[in-house]
Amino acid sequence: MLQILEWQVNIMILKKLTAAFIAAATAVIPFTAGTPDLFTPLNAYSEETADVSSFPDWIPQSFDDAVNFRNKYGAVHIGDENDSYPFYDSDLLCVVFKETSYSTKKYDIKNTGGLVTVFYHNTFVDEENDTAYEVMTYKNAATSKPDFKVQFRCDSELQKEYTFTSFGTQVVETDIYSWLPDCEEEYRKYAASNSNLSVKDNYVVFCLSHNAGTAYDWVLNDTGKECFELETVSDCSPESSVPVDGGEINMVCAYKAVKDGYDKISYDFVLLHASDDEGKKPLVADCAVINDAKNILLSGDMRVSLIDYDTGELLMLPEIAIQSIWTDISKDTPEGKIICNMMPVGFKTNPAIVDLGNFFDGYNFSFGLDIHNLPVGYYLPDTNVKSAGYYNGTVVPDDHMIVKKYDNGSADVVFKLKFTPTGDINDDDEFNVADLVLLQKWLLGSADAKLINWKVADFCNDNVLNVFDLCLMRKALIQPISIPVSLSITKTGGYAGVHIVWKVYKDDEKYILSYDDQKGYDDTAPIIVEISETDYSEIMSLNYDWIIDKYNKTPHEKVIDGFNYKTILSYENEYEKETSADMANVLVKLEKLLDKYLSSTHIEPDKRTTNGSPLRVMVDDLKLYSGPDERYQAITLIPEGARLYELGYQDDNDKWLFTEYKGKYGWIKTIEDDNSTVTLYFE
Repeated sequence: MLQILEWQVNIMILKKLTAAFIAAATAVIPFTAGTPDLFTPLNAYSEETADVSSFPDWIPQSFDDAVNFRNKYGAVHIGDENDSYPFYDSDLLCVVFKETSYSTKKYDIKNTGGLVTVFYHNTFVDEENDTAYEVMTYKNAATSKPDFKVQFRCDSELQKEYTFTSFGTQVVETDIYSWLPDCEEEYRKYAASNSNLSVKDNYVVFCLSHNAGTAYDWVLNDTGKECFELETVSDCSPESSVPVDGGEINMVCAYKAVKDGYDKISYDFVLLHASDDEGKKPLVADCAVINDAKNILLSGDMRVSLIDYDTGELLMLPEIAIQSIWTDISKDTPEGKIICNMMPVGFKTNPAIVDLGNFFDGYNFSFGLDIHNLPVGYYLPDTNVKSAGYYNGTVVPDDHMIVKKYDNGSADVVFKLKFTPTGDINDDDEFNVADLVLLQKWLLGSADAKLINWKVADFCNDNVLNVFDLCLMRKALIQPISIPVSLSITKTGGYAGVHIVWKVYKDDEKYILSYDDQKGYDDTAPIIVEISETDYSEIMSLNYDWIIDKYNKTPHEKVIDGFNYKTILSYENEYEKETSADMANVLVKLEKLLDKYLSSTHIEPDKRTTNGSPLRVMVDDLKLYSGPDERYQAITLIPEGARLYELGYQDDNDKWLFTEYKGKYGWIKTIEDDNSTVTLYFE
């Protein structure tokens, strides 16, 4: 037991208790079924010895303080960060009970034996109105039992029971009043956040207010007796140290679901003994009770859950991020289709309730989960047609959502997300051996091994990085990938409005890289260079499946003046794959490859000539190419009348010859494509 503070300064006494009453009212009772009441007196400390200078200011020290406590906290308050320093420790627990007809009734407070240290105990009495407030404050010790109860009794009849648990010295309330209001201030906050009719887990909660002294009041209409039981009625009306006429009456009625099914609870606000009312609308809870009475859906509710595709477990959402549902809603009318534009519906909890249940009937209703802010490593399934979602009765793809509609106009929607770590632990937009080496160094404790995003390497999906994740990462790296035989990337957009087409392909036994600027001011031919088999294989062996998969699973918004990509990958079996994935990193490689070959020598002829005949150009702007084909880069333009010399030729191609013009070597056509227009003549 902790030592109890000894109070040094006298304070005002409203009513002094007799020693006999203190002994009875502060007894300890164990809550063991069938066990006789065994009372252990608690230490009670007179207000005459309390040290005000070191006393927590939120613990009542007078009758008025007790009234204010009840209006602000209700019956229970645990020290928290909102209390004045230094008395915000969460090991201080104060309960304040109101005792009416104090002189004629016997009240007592009991708690589980061996519980906690009594920090302070006092009773403040208003003799004129025969009302008292009893204050009991506990200080939890690390050796206390983790679970305990506090009971308030009147003439041996149980009035209220509160339950708690503790973690070390931290006390946490675990009963219904940990969230259900039982005072004026809590009532105001709860009603403002949840409205006068709400659902909390398996409870339906009504917040009912009316003015005292009038003939108007809330009257229960539909009782919900098939699926519900009335759990508690909490009086949250303001309390006063002096009697007042009128005022507001605030009542909270909580109904607990006990059986699955459909049921209704309703309250009407009426003029008692008359047919008129004051104009308040009835409060109607039209309920679907589901999941063995663990959940309640009101009419119009759509319950949304995000679960792991393989385990079925609820996912933990990012703390700050907001998940959202996109919608596409319209209604067909005789006058035409009405488009119901809605902003995405956001939510922060899992499961969550969103107000979309009413759109399933009578509307063209499509919706889905936005890919932004999903739990790390979890993604929606890929689909080649449209975003994964619910499309007016059809789920695409059909295994990633469960949609169940209920007769009261509510729905239960489950999104099944797959965990697919990208492995890109160094965040360079590539998954390769560098990621594997980094993880291995980190596991070995290397000081320079910094993980940018550790979760993308959690292949075991257990929130722990260890050698098992390393093994699975290695396995993922050596998985065979599909290698295309040709590649076409079209890049458009940007501030200048580019339109560039890159191609890599095989032509007979040659490997070709092509660059075509289709937005150029001049009608320029594509730049075509022959590349080595090694360079071709390097481009084709890039993990395009990984690039596409990451793009599909990563949020990407359209940016003004941003670039767009259209990529076509062709495979040996004539299968083609088209994607809009960002190929910027691939284009960097292609640009470097093009620069490499443009800065290198031209295509050498099969045969060189040392005494070639002089030639005259017969057409204007004859193109000099780096190779014997128009697919190669055009190096320069040669004017009509220019004098050239034949320096070489190809064995199997008499339409091209190798020459030099102003220090640039290359190939020119000897005849146009019409096979009649000659471009050169021999002098």
